[in-house]
Amino acid sequence: MTEPPIPAARTRWSLTRHFSLTSLLGILAVTAALIGVYRQLAESNLIEHESRANADITRVFANAVWTRHGDFVGRSAGRSRDALRADPALAELHREVLQKMRGSRVAKVKVYNLDGLTIFSTEERQIGEDKSGNAGFLAARRRHRQPAPAPRPLRRIRGRDQQPRPDCVLHPAAPR
Repeated sequence: MTEPPIPAARTRWSLTRHFSLTSLLGILAVTAALIGVYRQLAESNLIEHESRANADITRVFANAVWTRHGDFVGRSAGRSRDALRADPALAELHREVLQKMRGSRVAKVKVYNLDGLTIFSTEERQIGEDKSGNAGFLAARRRHRQPAPAPRPLRRIRGRDQQPRPDCVLHPAAPR
């Protein structure tokens, strides 16, 4: 038994509809892929840009404070928490850091010596903490190991309302 022939108009409609639906699905798939790639590229460029800006702010901030307080960092090795807190240079450093932070979006400053000891923090309770085993500190120390005439501290500046990230040096605060 043979089936009756299908009219030509119905065959054409079926092919047109099939082609249109397939094209629509293809366009949607390509659009979704392009959106995903663009988002990833935009995010990585933004992170790279902000990381460079944060590193520059950190360098400027450190240069402004280092000349007057670099010897405090050099004297910090092997000192206890109480000895660090009792040092009059710490109070002077704290005043100067707060002055430099005023009007900026920087909310927290921490200074470590190369042994991983927190020798300064805008949160006083953190002074004297040992971060020598912290993965973020170890990575930062490896990145910053360069011969220098004087010991250089590792710094972490963090923004308000943000969790510290061990792979970042500086986080600006969210705008108010």
